[in-house]
Amino acid sequence: MILHLFSGPDHNYWDQRCANANTEVLCIDTTCSTPANLHDRNGFGYLLTLCASGRVRAILGGPPCRTVSGLRYQNDEGLGVLRTEEHPYGLPTLSPADAELVIADSVLMFRFWSLLMVAEEIREETEPPTQFFMEQPEDPKRYRSEEDVQQHGYFSIFRTAEWKALAEKYNLVQYHFDQHPMGHSKRKPTCLATNVQEVRHLDGVRGAPSNEADAGAQFRAMTVDQRCEASRTWSQWAIGLKNAISLAVSQRVQWLDRHPEQPQQPAVRTLGSAALESWKTHYLHDHMPARRDCQQYVRAQARARPHRRVQHPEAFSLSVDLSGKFTPGINQEQK
Repeated sequence: MILHLFSGPDHNYWDQRCANANTEVLCIDTTCSTPANLHDRNGFGYLLTLCASGRVRAILGGPPCRTVSGLRYQNDEGLGVLRTEEHPYGLPTLSPADAELVIADSVLMFRFWSLLMVAEEIREETEPPTQFFMEQPEDPKRYRSEEDVQQHGYFSIFRTAEWKALAEKYNLVQYHFDQHPMGHSKRKPTCLATNVQEVRHLDGVRGAPSNEADAGAQFRAMTVDQRCEASRTWSQWAIGLKNAISLAVSQRVQWLDRHPEQPQQPAVRTLGSAALESWKTHYLHDHMPARRDCQQYVRAQARARPHRRVQHPEAFSLSVDLSGKFTPGINQEQK
């Protein structure tokens, strides 16, 4: 199973790129042909059941960023600030409607994370880690001037203690880039949090549209409703980003198809009294008599390299090249 949350209506793209006879892609979004809402207890419970079954191999999505968007911090009579670094889950002065919006988006974020937690906790150690991709706006502290950051006080989910704990536990790294060079109409500074190194080539890709300044002025001239309508279209992923993520997921799916057998976990059994006495005797008698389950005895039976006649004992040559670092090994006499 591959879970794509907040997928948008284009579920056919992910089916064609990632699904096969052994793998199903499940897209969850309110705009899909079969709408599904992560706020629904039954729907969320079903996703938890899938993760607990041990069949989920990848989880990806971009949780809503409407309460953390940098557009809220421009002080231009637009949408107001809802979160700050001091109050990451809602200012105490929010109206009931705004407070409900912050809580709703926080629930979506934590439920998205919890699916990874369940899938990883149930995963066998011999199986590859569950692939995880989370797309979010890049922290403005990374790409805006220090003066601008101090003036507006931007917020980012990546500075919260909860995210830092999750990233540390599940080895999540961040790749920062702009989506415009990948086919997006806007610059869209983006952070992709993931445990998949195959998409690291996206890190550092930068570029903005040539009319960025004019487009910004036109956006500020819009009404609040027009701004909200325009910003909704910007949430879609660029085609280049979709291709990179879907390629990494499909490669994992193909690898799993080629390696269907997972090795069994070694079982640890308690020695009986007779077996324990036999081991004590074997150890006290200098690993004698022979036991095939004794590592020391098996190693002692190893043979050295045969002493065959060497036609050229000394070559009187020294080969030098730019290579290394070499892996240390054990010679006949020394390391």
